[in-house]
Amino acid sequence: MASFEIVRMDWGYALRPLMKVQKRILVGQALSYIIGVCLAVVALGTFFVPILFLDGALTSLRIGAAGISGAVAAYLLWFASRGTQSEVQIDFETETIRAVVPHRGGAPTLLGAYPFSAFSVLLRRPAGVAGLSDLALQAKDGGSALWLARAETAEIAALQSRLERDLFARL
Repeated sequence: MASFEIVRMDWGYALRPLMKVQKRILVGQALSYIIGVCLAVVALGTFFVPILFLDGALTSLRIGAAGISGAVAAYLLWFASRGTQSEVQIDFETETIRAVVPHRGGAPTLLGAYPFSAFSVLLRRPAGVAGLSDLALQAKDGGSALWLARAETAEIAALQSRLERDLFARL
């Protein structure tokens, strides 16, 4: 059973993980959304309600409290809308490999972009798991590896040959 899918794009393809997202991440994002919305309401209420109903002056303390509440709300809402898993994009137009975190809304967060010439493909087996292999792109200079997928050895071998054909035949 594969732990990834290959999604064709206009500019190349993306390797997306099919692993289940940990429940604690989903719970954290749900709580962040709820608390973020509450803090946004508090920020707006702190700023506008005393002016509209109580004829109070807009003091610097009220502006500061509304600003801090609004900033924390924006951060929590950003975290709540953030994606949960990274994917690797192979872009043939720019000849780059990008590691990104796609979001539920908006542009993805770029974790890193590397030229095709920076990597060589590495096939390895994880310790203690029979029949499964990991595929990672190993930096030619011996640096860190960019993990791509874990699946049955035959599926990894097919993905490895495709990556070698797509990436290294262009060099």
